[in-house]
Amino acid sequence: MVMTGGVSPESEQAQIVADEVVATLVAGTLANDGELREENGRWEIVGDPTEVSLIVAARKVKADRKIKRYTRVGEIPFTSERKRMSIIAKDSTDSDKLTVFAKGAPDVLLSYCTRIRVGGQVRKLTEGDRQSILATVERLSSEAYRTLGEACRPLETGSLADVPGVSVNAAGQVSDIADQAEAIETDLIWNGMVGIIDPPRTEVRDSVTEAHRAGIRTVMITGDHPLTAARIASDLGIIAKDGKALTGDQLDQLPDEAALDKAKADNEAYKADAEKREADMRRDFAIDTKLAQMGVRNAKAARAIIPNIADAKLDEQGNLTGIDFEALKKDNAYMFTDQPRESAGGDPKGGAGSDGLADFRAAFGLTDEPSKE
Repeated sequence: MVMTGGVSPESEQAQIVADEVVATLVAGTLANDGELREENGRWEIVGDPTEVSLIVAARKVKADRKIKRYTRVGEIPFTSERKRMSIIAKDSTDSDKLTVFAKGAPDVLLSYCTRIRVGGQVRKLTEGDRQSILATVERLSSEAYRTLGEACRPLETGSLADVPGVSVNAAGQVSDIADQAEAIETDLIWNGMVGIIDPPRTEVRDSVTEAHRAGIRTVMITGDHPLTAARIASDLGIIAKDGKALTGDQLDQLPDEAALDKAKADNEAYKADAEKREADMRRDFAIDTKLAQMGVRNAKAARAIIPNIADAKLDEQGNLTGIDFEALKKDNAYMFTDQPRESAGGDPKGGAGSDGLADFRAAFGLTDEPSKE
């Protein structure tokens, strides 16, 4: 384990932190339906990648050695309404005594916890502890991390029938444990929380940009924390940097269409920003096309040295004004070849009367005819 701030990995403080990390990852790995398999020398994940990431993290800190002691004997599955899951496992090193391990949305799971593990000791969970944990959730979520809370509860018995509140039938057999969350998911010990970041793929942002270019409004639906959702949507260009995400409950509480329209209006600033970005993109594409026609070696580099590029204008027919291309070539001859190159769109242009932007017009549905509006 790597410790920062001058703390030695062999120090007592480092050992305390390591124990807390292990306890957190043990709970997250056992309350887990993912699987990591090795086949023909290659590792493969089975199930949800987020869950498997906990398994990988546990192996990296060697928590899997402790995990092997436990065998699952019951489960209360995850649902979108519950936002958590719990399993019951027996410990082969402790007379097969049972322990509950739970994983879920931190704010939800925290409400079922009355105790917290700190410094290797278990104590009462205070209101200050709750607020500190929730503040950390907010901070990580705003940085696009997905957060998962982990908790546990030793049942101090080897029989579910002996757990207070658990229902049994006339024969003494335990009823379906999946329907007995109230008896199992109570008085939990908060072990800790993990933050997992899964950066959006580059092609996703590109697809969003293409959709906006085509006039398609994009909407993102996710089970993430609202702050995580807003940050990811912002990074993808779906909403403005200060845009907000609406939860399902908030949508349900909107009284009418007018209220929904008002909620959508929060992104009007982004709409204007998107239109500006679209105009800048069209301008830059037109400049690159013109530069390519003139034989520039690197259109992007040449564009970067154009003075007052923001003053360049592009009309509806794709004609550029505001840039003296001949002066640019004269002052920076080293950036140009002797022969014109193909345009940015890939088709060679030129000939009498050609301005080198026909492919640009075609790419954006522009015509050579003057606007009739």
